[in-house]
Amino acid sequence: MTSLKTILVIGATGQQGGAVARELIENGWAVRALVRDLNKPAAQFLQKLGVEMVQGDLDNTSSIQKAMKDVYGVFNVQALHIDDLEKEMRHGKAVADCAKKAGVSHFVYSSVAGANRNTGITAFENKGEIEQYILSLDLPFTILRPVMFMENFRFTLQKVNGQIILPYKGDPETKVQMIAVQDIGVFARKVLENPKQYTGKALEIAGDELTVKQLEDKISKYFGIPAQSPTSAPESAHEHDGVKATLFFIKEGYKADIKSLRQLHPQLLNFESWLYQSNIQF
Repeated sequence: MTSLKTILVIGATGQQGGAVARELIENGWAVRALVRDLNKPAAQFLQKLGVEMVQGDLDNTSSIQKAMKDVYGVFNVQALHIDDLEKEMRHGKAVADCAKKAGVSHFVYSSVAGANRNTGITAFENKGEIEQYILSLDLPFTILRPVMFMENFRFTLQKVNGQIILPYKGDPETKVQMIAVQDIGVFARKVLENPKQYTGKALEIAGDELTVKQLEDKISKYFGIPAQSPTSAPESAHEHDGVKATLFFIKEGYKADIKSLRQLHPQLLNFESWLYQSNIQF
């Protein structure tokens, strides 16, 4: 438990930020959230949990500064703006600048696994640039680099002709690393509880690694019907960034050390456990 130090969560109405806010509240932290719309259901839900809501916008620096007043730490995650890829970088750098100015004791930035590996994937490169900017500020920081979310399967699984169709992830032996969003919240809390251990470090985080064939088998078992993956990438993957992303996942993939991560967080969810608590239905 903590002495009610306040953490500002940027992105609290999203998947990651929401998981962090809930995890911190449940473990004795005071949480403040910067949100654009106080009437959004996710914002109202967090407020009922005890999260202090501050209305503001990441394009408005003064509102960020106001939200950071007297906070111990900041958790920051940016949404990807497909129509304006520079926006994520502007927001990420603005939040880091405000944290530096406010003198926060610990700044946790959620990036993406692979952001430091020169993938050429725009979404990854943007986060990598934000990481480098944070390093340049002499700010007490920790970077979390989550792999693919297990929650993505909520939106990408399809039921077609009595079968479950998975999104293309490569050939049957391609290894896929995944993490449950709730575990990103746990790692963020652990970082904030143990700042000396994690300051200045980047942690690639995952909860499970399965081959595409193993994924098919577990999903088939859960739904009780056959599950299979496409044998080739969809046409959309032939777009410039899509080609690079597909090649990265198949040839290199994520490299989180799950065994070590499980020592830090013994309750780390594997995919099968997540699947059975997900309640996905068709």
